[in-house]
Amino acid sequence: MLQADTADDFVIATGKTHSVRDYVQAAFAAADIDVEFAGTGVGEVGRRSDTGDVVVVVSPKFYRPVDAANLVGNADKAAKQLNWRAQTWVPELARLMVEADLRLLERGP
Repeated sequence: MLQADTADDFVIATGKTHSVRDYVQAAFAAADIDVEFAGTGVGEVGRRSDTGDVVVVVSPKFYRPVDAANLVGNADKAAKQLNWRAQTWVPELARLMVEADLRLLERGP
């Protein structure tokens, strides 16, 4: 579990764990695109369920072999000292981020 390192540090986290796949599916869902995954590891791909087009590929370039398999942030210190608790969860966060990016794209360069 991730924890703050010093007295001035706070971990801002939900305390829940999600896979990259969970986030990717939520982000595509926010754009009204259903993605189905097939394969495993480097061979895994995500395809649009309506067209079959590959929209996600796994890249070993982004693997971090020293990371723990499951990382969960511990925001207890922020809760106690700042009276802060997570109110936005992964699907909602993905939706907010996708909507912000779509607004930027609409404005153009």
